[in-house]
This record gives sequence, C-alpha cells and structure tokens, in this order.
Amino acid sequence: MPLSERARIEIYLPDLPTEQYQNLLSVFQRELTYTFGGCTVLRGIEGSYLSIDGVHIADHVSIVYSDAPFEFEGNLAVLSKYADELRDAAFEALDEEAVMVVAMKVYQPSLLWISEAHCQGDAGVKARPLGPIVGYRTSGPSTRN
Repeated sequence: MPLSERARIEIYLPDLPTEQYQNLLSVFQRELTYTFGGCTVLRGIEGSYLSIDGVHIADHVSIVYSDAPFEFEGNLAVLSKYADELRDAAFEALDEEAVMVVAMKVYQPSLLWISEAHCQGDAGVKARPLGPIVGYRTSGPSTRN
C-alpha cells in the first residue's frame, strides 16, 4: 500500500498534577481534535533537559499530537505559524522555561478502512476503503484569537 505524506503537530508539556497543567492539556486536546479531527495524548513520558542555568532536570511530560490531513511540504509557513501560536499559548498559561511544539513530516498508508456498520448503522463487519482525507476542520473551540 503506498504511503501518503502528512504533517504532524506535537506538543510536549510538563506532566504535573496541578489544575493549571491539566487544564492546558485539555485545551490542547480540544484544539487539535477540532482543528484536525482527532488527537492522541501520551502521559507520563520520561524525559530530561538542561535548565537555563545548565542544571540537568529529569522530567515527566505529556505529549499531545495530531496528524493533519494535508502534506507537510507546501504548508510549512502555515504549520510554523500554528506551532508558534500553540507555544505562545502554553507560555502564557504556564510558568515554564521549556515547552516544545514540533511540526514534522510523517508518512501513513494512503487509504483508511472503516467498517460498513459504522457507515450504515447495521451489524455488518465488512470493511471498505475511504480515500485520503482532503481538508481539515476549522470550526469549533480554539485556543487562538
């Protein structure tokens, strides 16, 4: 099966149990879901970084990511602006020296498969291919102004 290029946005946030961090994680989860149709959240990922003072800091992070239904190539300016807006929103909401937002190119199978039961509401289990997704959602809640 041929692979299709997609753009992926990943947000790395400190994984802290405070309300402030959990609220921002929820905001980013909603943002990526409404913008791209869904997202994945990975919690408790171990990491480390050097502080501004050069101190090694062990950390746990949550990663929120989504694959956009369009190619990375040709959309770099839009992806860069979007990543900057996400990073700025994180720095406004949190007192952190390091929040990372990444945009990258990924490759996925070019066809999606869903069950006909999902489409027709019956109990069938046959699957049929869908074509590649060709647009992205811009409606719904957003962290952007």
